[in-house]
Amino acid sequence: MIVLIAGGSGGHVFPAISVAQRLKNRNVPVVLLTDSRGMRFINERLHGDLFQKIYILPKGFSLFSKYRLFKTLDIIWTSFQALLYSRQLFKILKPTVLCGFGGRMSGIPLLWAHFFAKSSSGLKPRTAIHQSDRIMGLANRILSRFVSVVFTSYPDTRRVPKRVSPIVTGTPIREEFFLPFKREAPFPLIIAVLGGSQGADFWTDLLPKALSRLTWEERRRLFLVHHALEAKVSILKEAYEDLKIRAHVTPFLPQIWEVLTKSHLALTRAGASSIAELIQSRCPAFFVPYPYATDQHQLLNAQFLESHQAGWVFLQNDLQPQDLARFLSKCIRDTKILEKASLSMKALAPEDSAEKMVHFLLSNPREIHAQYLS
Repeated sequence: MIVLIAGGSGGHVFPAISVAQRLKNRNVPVVLLTDSRGMRFINERLHGDLFQKIYILPKGFSLFSKYRLFKTLDIIWTSFQALLYSRQLFKILKPTVLCGFGGRMSGIPLLWAHFFAKSSSGLKPRTAIHQSDRIMGLANRILSRFVSVVFTSYPDTRRVPKRVSPIVTGTPIREEFFLPFKREAPFPLIIAVLGGSQGADFWTDLLPKALSRLTWEERRRLFLVHHALEAKVSILKEAYEDLKIRAHVTPFLPQIWEVLTKSHLALTRAGASSIAELIQSRCPAFFVPYPYATDQHQLLNAQFLESHQAGWVFLQNDLQPQDLARFLSKCIRDTKILEKASLSMKALAPEDSAEKMVHFLLSNPREIHAQYLS
């Protein structure tokens, strides 16, 4: 039995789904441990048979979490609940392997498993974590000192403890991204506007203003696929109609791989999971990192691609409509700019990261380190 543990964002859940797909191909039983937010990303039609069961960690008192004192108490209480829940759950499951994909609450089950859990054979279960962003967060820095294996997405991941020797696998992405595809010529130029798992509301105001600065001839050559907050869909549809721009605006993109493999450019945040999907789809990107991300990890992620000529990075606080308009106009007039960046994306594409992780998870940790870290 393998337990995959993921926090409540798409950047945590989608890599777990990706690894679960490869485990299912090998007929390995797997369960998912997440929180209530993580369930938003489980598509029953696509992922319903991946997990033997999905377990939900207890919720905190989110009603009062905006107050600093209550937020601290909420974290303490929720952590205590997660500890008790993990204790009972692992007594029943007796997992052989546990792998965490990030999120504050994923640390509690992993620590409990490392110190107290027993597998069905009576031995201590093997544990692993995956660090998706380019800078290791506090929880993973603590966990990395205890777990059997540490996986990272980037070869130059920062703040890795000195005594830890991570294995670079890349970020696991879903099997559907490996389906063969052929991108059509950029007529029209298809642009995917993505906001990450939460949707990026700032595009709602910025993008129509930028597009209004393009000429009619330039706007005529565009087709937008805009992933927007549900409350903003009608506003954006009306704005694009006024500008005479063809667009598909939707709050849901369950089959994102179909969009990215057809798009010539993405306007997007810079979460590690999104970047991995863009790389595999060979879709160059105009990155606007989330400015309040912890340790500025989105900025670091995006800068890695920019340093390899696979994307462009703009800070949200500095970005003006005329800046975006100028960039889009340049791409419309010379599509070879995007073709060159797409080739750079292709050069960055790793082997199937999820397959590599599964191989490690099912192998003896000592053999792994002897083979890959010698």
